[in-house]
Amino acid sequence: MLLNSLPKDYVWHNLQVELFLNFSWRNFNAFGSPNFTMLVAIKNVMQNSAHLNRSYIALFVDKLFDEFPLQMCERKVRYISYQILDFLLDKYCSELSEKVDFVSYFTSSISGERDPRCLVLIFRLICIICDHFNSEL
Repeated sequence: MLLNSLPKDYVWHNLQVELFLNFSWRNFNAFGSPNFTMLVAIKNVMQNSAHLNRSYIALFVDKLFDEFPLQMCERKVRYISYQILDFLLDKYCSELSEKVDFVSYFTSSISGERDPRCLVLIFRLICIICDHFNSEL
């Protein structure tokens, strides 16, 4: 509720981002799978923060791909997850390229995807990954 009352263009300070993301990671799977509302809040905070710490980018990828089979999640959870990945690949591509298993995690997560909204994002992400991660492929 509190996050919804903030203006859409609210600029988060580094300490606020750190506190919120620490809280989010601890409660990420409070209901047995990634929480949609929490992912929306994470997306908004990431997009409105000046710079994200590398550790939070790596932690998000680990939480999303390693701890949960993304294809077992609801469509809206998968869609918002791919939106966050789109943002991260756009702004933090070099940080993601340092993550050794990123390409294999991503490839596993898209296997069997049928939702058209997710597929459009996936095709965009594949193009970005092919452009920037060609040494891993």
